[in-house]
Amino acid sequence: MDLIPFLNSLNISEIYHSSSTKLPNGELVMVRIGPDLRLAVSGGLCDEFTGALTKEGVSFCPPDHENRLVLNRLFPWTAPVAFGRDGSSFGFGDRQGFANAAQIRSVTRTSVRPVLAQQSLRELQLTGRTLTEVMDCAAWAVFREGYRLGYACDGDHLKTLEEVRAAEAEGVTMITLDCSLVLRSAKKSAAEFSADFFGLPEEIQNKYKKRYLCSREAEALCLNYSEPLLGQLHATYGEAIDLVCEVSRQVLIPASRAIDLEISLDETEETTTPEAHYFVARELEAAGIAATSIAPKFVGEFQKAIDYIGDLDE
Repeated sequence: MDLIPFLNSLNISEIYHSSSTKLPNGELVMVRIGPDLRLAVSGGLCDEFTGALTKEGVSFCPPDHENRLVLNRLFPWTAPVAFGRDGSSFGFGDRQGFANAAQIRSVTRTSVRPVLAQQSLRELQLTGRTLTEVMDCAAWAVFREGYRLGYACDGDHLKTLEEVRAAEAEGVTMITLDCSLVLRSAKKSAAEFSADFFGLPEEIQNKYKKRYLCSREAEALCLNYSEPLLGQLHATYGEAIDLVCEVSRQVLIPASRAIDLEISLDETEETTTPEAHYFVARELEAAGIAATSIAPKFVGEFQKAIDYIGDLDE
């Protein structure tokens, strides 16, 4: 049976031709029947999916989690992937579960790759959704649009080892580690930070002097370090770096699959200076942690859908 002509004979609200896919044992296409999305399946593929089978041998299947797992198995391009450091990506997030298709269309003529499933735990709690539901919606939208260039799934703004472990088990391809619980305030005098530096173990002092005070790379980047500043950076970011190392070694590396790691330093009052940004990146590099990106805290506030809050000159 040719599936599209059969569907045209029915009272189908919309047929998403971009999703039409033929395999040796059947055909699939996404349709809308009234307000509901369905996957229309014919032939032997009907045995793969769960749905309502018609007398003509066509099954109309709900876009639920179980059918999504079958979709991912049959069509690997409907499953999220890690992007790594190459190229550009854009984090969308679909708070209500019906915007992913439009988001895909917005990047199809560009080289930008979409992070379609991107919800923080706070957003999930506010919307009453689960990470599984977010991932399901993204996968079905990818199939509906016939998008085969790859998309990512971000476990966004996770703060603890346990939260990261749970997101990894769901199959996310990116972790945004929110370090706000372990970022410390930098409100001390230079003399106090100098004392902090000289209070560090001698091996750490020597390590920092070599990496920052005597670094030609840092000098070439016009970064200005001093012993008080290193004391401040250690006090502010030391525990965050430890958390990143713990998450990477206990969850991401044992996962034995590609998972992008973003370090979020932006959920704090402390502006991330160039010296701080380099310090965190250099310490992670020295620890062998393959972070994909760092999200700094910029001057002022950048909030969704409103103008910049802050001093424009600054």
